[in-house]
Parts: sequence; structure tokens; C-alpha cells
Amino acid sequence: MAYAAVASLSHTIDIFLNYHQHSISPQLKGAITSLRKHTVFLQTFFDEFPDKTDLWEEIISEATYMAERIIELQLSDSLLESTVGSSRSKPEQGKYQLPYGFEEVKRVSKEIESIVGELKGTKTMDGPDDELIEIISRLRQGHEEPLRTIAIYGEEGVGKTTLARNAYNDPLIMEHFDIRAWATVSSEYDRPQLIRNLLRSMKVDFSSNTENKNGLVRTLFDKLKGRRYLIVLDGFSNFERLNLNMFPSENNGSRIILTTRSHVSMKMVDHFHKVGFMGEDNAWNVIRENIFKGDPCPSQLVSAGKMIARSCRWVPNCIEVVSGILAAADQTEAAWEDISENIKFAASDYGNRQSRILSLAYTYLPHHLRPCFLYLGIYHNINVSKLVKIWVAEGFLNESEGKSFEETGEEYVEDLVRRNLVLVTKRKSNGRVKRIESDIRLFYVCLNQGHVDSFIHHINSFDKQAMPMELKSCRRSIYFDRPEGYDFLEGVYGSTIRTLVLRLGMSNHQRGFRLSIENASLLRILDLSNDYNYDLSNAYYFDLPEEVFELFHLRYLAFHSGFSISEAISNLENLQTLIIHPRDSDCIFTNLPEGIWRMPQLRHLRVFRFELPSSLGALEDLQTLSRVVDFTCSREHLKMIPNLKKLALFYTNMSRDYELNNLIYLEKLEALKIEVDCSFVGKHNMRCVLPPKLRSLNLCGLQLPWGDMKIVASLPNLQVLKLRKLACIGKTWEISERGFGKLTYLLIQESNLEHWIMEPSHFPRLKSLVLHHCRHLNNVPYDMGKIPTLECIELDDDSLLHSAKWIREHRRSLGYNPLSVYYKDRFAEFLLPGYQGAASICLDKYLRATSSGGGNAFNINRLLRVCGVFSGEGAQREE
Repeated sequence: MAYAAVASLSHTIDIFLNYHQHSISPQLKGAITSLRKHTVFLQTFFDEFPDKTDLWEEIISEATYMAERIIELQLSDSLLESTVGSSRSKPEQGKYQLPYGFEEVKRVSKEIESIVGELKGTKTMDGPDDELIEIISRLRQGHEEPLRTIAIYGEEGVGKTTLARNAYNDPLIMEHFDIRAWATVSSEYDRPQLIRNLLRSMKVDFSSNTENKNGLVRTLFDKLKGRRYLIVLDGFSNFERLNLNMFPSENNGSRIILTTRSHVSMKMVDHFHKVGFMGEDNAWNVIRENIFKGDPCPSQLVSAGKMIARSCRWVPNCIEVVSGILAAADQTEAAWEDISENIKFAASDYGNRQSRILSLAYTYLPHHLRPCFLYLGIYHNINVSKLVKIWVAEGFLNESEGKSFEETGEEYVEDLVRRNLVLVTKRKSNGRVKRIESDIRLFYVCLNQGHVDSFIHHINSFDKQAMPMELKSCRRSIYFDRPEGYDFLEGVYGSTIRTLVLRLGMSNHQRGFRLSIENASLLRILDLSNDYNYDLSNAYYFDLPEEVFELFHLRYLAFHSGFSISEAISNLENLQTLIIHPRDSDCIFTNLPEGIWRMPQLRHLRVFRFELPSSLGALEDLQTLSRVVDFTCSREHLKMIPNLKKLALFYTNMSRDYELNNLIYLEKLEALKIEVDCSFVGKHNMRCVLPPKLRSLNLCGLQLPWGDMKIVASLPNLQVLKLRKLACIGKTWEISERGFGKLTYLLIQESNLEHWIMEPSHFPRLKSLVLHHCRHLNNVPYDMGKIPTLECIELDDDSLLHSAKWIREHRRSLGYNPLSVYYKDRFAEFLLPGYQGAASICLDKYLRATSSGGGNAFNINRLLRVCGVFSGEGAQREE
């Protein structure tokens, strides 16, 4: 983790030189300035010679961590002395002398510099196969059968989980089942935890009455009862403890999939499916398709590619990751042969071949991506915006080529996606990645590598015997399920700990405990938020300790709104992100102190419905301001936030003027949301002038006349428009000559609109149209079908389905791109000529998958058999 250490030190020095020169002595300032030159050189060394740095990893890490630690401690003492009047003692004070730390870093830099001269002189299993077809067919057969179980079994690494996941996410399966849930089973088989994981997968909120086992079982049973469901239990082994009675069996075709290494008793399973190893030719076809997307592989790479495929055929789970390594590498024979040798060596370790091959994904990452990737050992499933904010707080990112930290971070995420190291689980309306997830095997790669690099310390038991007294170079710690009466970090001299993530559950014994952070004075990130969809009414009730407001180096702080906010928050001069989540949907407004305006580095302020105090001050770096209540957009207020890019406003009363016309002065604003409380009854006084750079606009409850949309249409850069909960009122929307030139996504939700009059030229770039709860609308405008760029229509009303299908067929007759229609969160049927039952997206998917690489002809009978056309389930040929 030398690159992360150097990048972090460099970022820390920049912050101190830019913001805190007045707080440090000239001698210290001179030493820090001198050190900055060496960090620049070290970063250049990593960038220019990424394959020459392994021997220097440990020595660079130790030296730079030491230097950063000394800088921060010295500065903390200096600031604390100036504000409190006395310097607090710290466990490590006096252990290091300041000059020694800087001289050590200088020495390392000089040694590396001496050899640079010499160095410079020497210069997916993608798509359905027969196994997937069989699994899908068995899942869909028997609409009136009782609950059935299917066991997918085979040796480790053969692709059991991948096969189950592909079936689970197949559009036909999504269409067939009312509800789906996935849970990975621990080796100890913790039944209550298993049920919690299933409920989380179904996004079921928890409450205090589900803490006991019987309450959990009842909640699960009630959620599944009366619905056709699919449950996947991944990695199951304790079959003697499996109790199928907690799953309702109602003769409606529900299914349970078990993935396991063992061939279990017939009493437990209705059908077995054995997964064997992949053939060498199939492995090569998958790798080739993943990399070249149907284009021919250069002849000089074929030999090395087939050698790689030969090694990977024993571990098909690794093929996607290996494909990502090859795609990112130089497309030369030498580069591929190097990768081939490493994969061959890793595969020779029979007992650990899977983990050894997957670990190569980290080895072949460029240095700037390594610390970012390892963070997925902390956050298995996370929103990209949150992950990037944490990377920024850690100092992993640099502004370059006119791009902000956040833009660079999003590019890093896209790079990890291209390398098949993360899965995209959700995209934004504009098509960009919103949420990612790491495969469980790669999660453990990150976790294990993080331990090796002293980068992550993962504690899932709070036995004090297991808690190390000093974490020498560890910079992350994750804590789970704290037992009653334990103070976090009590007795841990954690000056090296920079990130603390606490993930707490729902137990009553978590009420009243104290978060102790006195020994973690250098914390940069304190994440007390809960990423799961819990009912938080019974979650951790502890006060935010006053010591938090003495964490001078804190850059990221997230927690739930059960805490009170002290005026002392202004002491957090380095805070970049403040996130306060709601405890529940009835959460009252949060009052922030005036000190919020005295936080010069604050970039993101996200609070559930908060009142922003009026005060003198400025937040010039602020980019995100989310859910401010009854905010008056006076020119004086907006001058204090001149660089704002995202703004969300919430109004409880629209009978007064909030000066929204001044929004035009936010020249850098790209995303705006304005919401009016649905309980407000009265005359709305809402007029606003919108800034021209706006790309996304979300209006909710404003009750504007449809005619005002001509103002919105005039925005030259608008790409996303969402109109929710009577954002506009009136029976007719007739669009004028000026249309929405760059709009790609349009949502209309809960509207009383009846007639929509438009022309194709009004939406020349529209890709997605979403109509939810538009019960009065006569039809989807037929001219929508003449928009060449349109890709999908999503709706939830039967009355609109006919017009959507007509549009789809009309587009096909015009030779336009295929149109997908989503209905009630499922794929609406796309009628094959003469048949019912196959979804359009499946047809496209199956055509691409079966015609790529391997030369297999598309088998229409096989597709129709899976879709139920020839299965005797009542599918009929159209007359």
C-alpha cells in the first residue's frame, strides 16, 4: 500500500499548506514544503515504473505513514493548544522526534532516485448455455406444483454460484416469480442471520418484534405467503438443519435453489444438477468474447490465450476476472505470455487455485487503483457516490486535467467495472453507475490482501481477548455486533487508525453504550451509518461523544439523526462530507448550528430535511446541499455557495415567496430537486428561473401548469426530467415548437394528465420513458414510436399497455432499434411472430449469446422450450 501512503501524505500536505499555514511554525512549514517535493517524486516513480516497486513497498509505506502521522500529531497539538490553552497528552507523544521522520522520508526518496537513472536507461460465462437453459426450465415448470428444491452441486470453483446467479437474474425468471431473495449461508448456519439476510434481499424493514427467532420466521413466512417466490441459499451444507416449514408451500410453483459441494439426501432435494469443469475450448471462447466482443483475436495472442484458458477451465469462476486482466493489459504477445505464466503458476496450487488466480486481479492493478479496490473489503455493496466521497477523504484521488475529485473517482469505478472486479447493481437515470457490489470471492481477496498490507483490520467479534492493544500500521477497522457494556476502541492506542466503520444491528443491548474514540485522534473517516434497510427505531441509541468534535483531521462523518449536533462541529475544519440519515420516515427536521458555515472544506452536506441557519460565512467548496427545509434562495445565501452542483430543497409551505428566481445565479448547478410537502393545502406560489447548466431536474408536488414546461424545455443541457406527485396539474400537455433537445430520460409519476400532445422532434434524444400511476392518461402518445433513440417504456397501468405494444410493433415496421416494454416492474411480453411467452430482451440476449464465438447456431426450439411454448403449459400459437 505504498502508493496509498504516498498519495495520502501528499494530499495531507496540500491541505495543511493551503488551509493551515497560520497554525504552524515557519520551521515546520519549511520542512513540510521540502517533504512535498519528495512525495511528488515518489508518485512519479510509481506511475512510471509500476512493475519495479515491489521491493520498495514496505519501506516506503513505513516512512510515509510515519511522516504523515508526525505532521498530523504536531498540527493537532498546535491547534489544540491555541484553542483550548493546553496540549493534551497522547500515548505516542515523545516516541518520535520530528526531524527524524522527515529525514527518513528524504533518505528513502534519495535511494529510489539513485536507481531511477538505471531504470530509465533500461527501458462470463456470458449468456445462457445448456446448463442455464435447464435450470431456467426447471424453475418455470409446474405453475401449480408445491414448493420444490433444486440442488446445484459440484467442486469448489466450478461455477455453482455463477450458474445460480445467472438464473436468478435472468429476465424470464424475473418475469415468472413474484418475489426473489438471495442469501449466502455461513458455515456455522446461523438461522436467524440467514432469515435476516433473506429479508434484506427482499428489502423488508425490520422492527423490534422481529428480533427473536419466532418473530423473524413469522415475518419471512408472511412476506412469502400467497406469492410465487424464488429463494437461493448459496453455499449450503448443513442440510440436517434445514427447516422447509419456514417457507410456505401453496402449489403455486415456488422454488428454492441450494448451491453446495455435496450430493445431499434425496429427502431434502427434488432435483440435482451437477456442475462440472469447463472445457478448454469453451473457456477460450468465453475469454475471447469478453475481450474482443465478437471481433477476431489477433493471431499472435491466440497461443497465450489458449494456455490461459487451459489453466482457467478448472476454475470457471475466475474467467471473468482473468478476462478483465487481459483486456486491461497491453495487447502484445509478451504481456499475454507473462500473464499466462502467472496464471499457470497460480493454478498449480490445487488447494488454493481459485484464490491464487483471483489475487492476480490485485497484482495486475495499477497502483492508483489498488487502495480503491481494497476498500471493497469494507463495503461489499455500496453506492458509488458514497465510495467516491470516502476515497476523496482518504486522499486517494487527485484533481487532474480540469476534473474534480469526484469525477476522477467515478472514472476509477468505471475502470474497476471494465476489469470485471465489481458488479453494477444499479444505474442512474443518465446511465451512469449508481451502486456496485463485489463478488463474495473478490470481497475476501480484498479483505485478505488488506490484512497482508496492514490496510484493513476486520473485527467481527468484540471479545477483548481478540482486540489487539495496538494496531501498528492498520488504517481501517470494521466492527460488528458489539456486545453489551463494551466501549469501542477502549484500550486501543489507535493513532494509526484513519477509518472507523461501525455496522451495528438491532439488538436491545446496543442501547446506551458509549462510543470511545479518545485514542483515535487521527481519524479521517467515521462512518456510523447503516447501509441495510433496517427499521432503525430500535437501532443503536448512543450519543455522539464530544470527542468527535475534537477530531481535527476528520474528513468524512456519517450517522443517523438520533444524535444532537453541537456548535462545536465548526472545529472540524477539515470535514469534507457530513451525512445525517433519517432514523425513520417520521423523522423530525434537524437543526444545524451556525458553525456549519465555518467549515471551509465542506464539499457535501446531506441531511434528511434540515434547516440551514442564517449566518455570515461561505462554503465555497460545497458541491452537494441536500434536503434543506424552507430555504430562501436570496442572492446573499447563494453567494455563500457559489460552486454548488447538486441541490435538493424541501418546502412545507408554498404560500410565501422563497425567491427561487435567484437559482439562476448558481452557475455551476447540474442537478436540482424541489419537493413540496404533499400535506400542504393551499395556493402555491412557485416561480423559478433555472440555471442553464442544469442536467437533471426533479420536481415533486409543485402543482405547476403544464404550460410552464416550456421554461424547462429551454434548458440547453437538460438530460433527466422527473415529474412526481402532481408536479404539474392539468388535463392536457401540448408541447410547443421548442422541445427537449438533449433529454434522454423522462418520468411522470402520480399525474392527472389525460391528453399528451407531442411530436417526435420534441424529444429527439429520448431513451427512456417512465409512466407510473398515470391512471387518467388515455394512451402513450403514438408519435413516441417515431423517436429513433427510444429504448424502453416502463409503465404500471393496464390501460397504457396496449398503446405501448402498438408503439413497439410500429417501431419494428419502421426498422428502428428494438423497444423494451416494462410492466409492473416486470418485462412485458414481446410477442414472437406467431407465438406467446418469450420476452423481447431474452430473445436479444439468447441470440447474442448463442451466436458469439463458439459457432453454435441459434436454436429457436430450445428458446421456446424454456419460454414454455412447447412445454404443455398452455402457450398457444396466435391466430
